[in-house]
Amino acid sequence: MVSVSDVVTWLAAVSSLAVIVGVGFVVLQLRQNARLLEATLRQQRSDVTLSILERITDESFPRRRSEMHRILHHFAETDWKDAFGSPEGFEVRNFAQIYDLIAVMAKHQFIDLALLSDIMQGVIIRDWEVFAPYAKRIRAEYGFSRAYANFEWLAGEIQHRLGLVVVPPSGAAVGPSASSAPPPR
Repeated sequence: MVSVSDVVTWLAAVSSLAVIVGVGFVVLQLRQNARLLEATLRQQRSDVTLSILERITDESFPRRRSEMHRILHHFAETDWKDAFGSPEGFEVRNFAQIYDLIAVMAKHQFIDLALLSDIMQGVIIRDWEVFAPYAKRIRAEYGFSRAYANFEWLAGEIQHRLGLVVVPPSGAAVGPSASSAPPPR
């Protein structure tokens, strides 16, 4: 016959085994949840990247970009007269703000920087080169030393990733292939 103490011993062993098996299932569930969260984050990054891609392939983007270049050229020719209070100045700053926001998203890994570099390549670099004198004026005029710093960072990161030569205003080339001149634009 089976005594009560034998039954209690067996029940204790079975309950211990159930706890161990339960812990294993919890660990498996946590791993599965981590994979699901990772997949969700990848999907969100992809959605954000596609949204940006839609924006920059929209027919208005090249027109706005061209207008920004034209306005900045005009401001430089007129010694930055009306560069800060005019509607054109607001338009230029708004356009640059888009790049600044893209850079923030890239810094915080909401957008894959490698993918952004492959997609945009020289566009961001060239737009920064055109916008940089204006950013310098904004920084001096308003005392915002970090104005458009993210846009500047993004252009620099893409230059670095593409292995392009950086030619600062001093004329001394710096970069991976400083012995060769940058491609003409």
